[in-house]
This record gives sequence, structure tokens and C-alpha cells, in this order.
Amino acid sequence: MNGTRRKRTSSVRSSSVSDASLSAKILEAQDNERRRISRELHDSVGQSLTAAKFALGKLKQKFTDADLDEADQRVDEALNEVRTVSHLLHPASLELLGLRSSIQSYAEGYEQRTGIKTSLEIPDPLPKFDDVTRTALFRIIQECFTNVHKHAKASAITIRISFSAEQFRLEVADDGLGFQSDAREGVGIRGMRERVRELGGTLFVESGENLGSSVIATIPLNRAT
Repeated sequence: MNGTRRKRTSSVRSSSVSDASLSAKILEAQDNERRRISRELHDSVGQSLTAAKFALGKLKQKFTDADLDEADQRVDEALNEVRTVSHLLHPASLELLGLRSSIQSYAEGYEQRTGIKTSLEIPDPLPKFDDVTRTALFRIIQECFTNVHKHAKASAITIRISFSAEQFRLEVADDGLGFQSDAREGVGIRGMRERVRELGGTLFVESGENLGSSVIATIPLNRAT
């Protein structure tokens, strides 16, 4: 009997490790695909639209047709949309400038696009994370901001980051509608929870109806390099 129990326990543990490995590979594949699409948008679609805008500019020197003005405006709108989507999929600054500057840049752009005020409480400097951890933390912030824009009807969002010798803590809080504690978690929250779990940390969601929401992620600082 004891031998059977040990076999079952071993089987469960093996299954859990296998599931965790699969989840990690899925998240890595998603990030790689986002990076690829982002570069394709920037390098191909963005350049094509820029060339179209240049051609329209030359035509406007010869013609005053209002249709050309409208076409020029549409190209501007498309360019802005491509740049926004490219940045949301994979911000280049994350690799070039690091986590802190990328968060600042993203929050500023988000405030301009949505009108939702953003506040940052971020120490300087931050710990130096590996690429996987840095990307995961940034994706969590993106997902929180996206959820707020879609669902919360908030007027303000605050990012708070703190850390000790052992632990890194990220909180994203808003003043929106919130939700009841028994509400079912959506795909976005489950994805954030999985990312944090892959880093050896935990994620909590605190919310109350009409009381706003807070997403709190903590990870061990052995992820720092």
C-alpha cells in the first residue's frame, strides 16, 4: 500500500513539473512571437506607411485636393497605430534602456493615449534582472494597464515598486470600479499569475466593488543578476 502511495505521489509531482515546464515554454513562445510581430510591424509596415506619406507630401505640392489631405491624415493615424501596437507587443526600450526607463516611457504614453493619470513610485536604481524576469515584470504591468483601460473606468493608476535583500515587490493599483471578491478570474489575471509563478513568486489581487483594485506581485531576489 505504501509503495502504491509513493508511486502516486511521484506521479503527481512529475505531472506538476511537466505542466510547469510546458507553461514556461508557452509563455516564452508567446514573447518570442510578440517580438517577431513587433519588429515586422516596425520594419515593414511602418516603413511602407512612411514611404506612402512621403509620396503624398510630394503630390500635395502639386495639388490642393481635399482628398489628399484626408489621405495624409489617414496615413498619420495608421502610422501612430502601428507604432502603438509595435510598442505594446514588444517595447524596444526594454532591451535598450532597462526596466525602469521602459516603465516610465510606457506609463507616459498610456496617459497620453487614454487620459488616465499615471503615478510612479520606483526606486533608482532597480535590481538588475535577467531578460526573462525583466520581460515578465513588464508584461504584468502591461496587462494591468490594459485591464484598467478596458474594464475599470478608472481615473488614475499607480505603480509602486520596492525591494529588500530577499524580495522584490511590484504593485499596480487603480481607483476604478473594482470587482467582487468572488468574481471569476479572467485570462489576463491567470496569465499574470503564471508568469509570477514561473519566477518563483506569488501574485495577489485585492479589490472591492467601487473600491478600486491592486495587483501585487512578489518574487525572490535571487532572480537578480
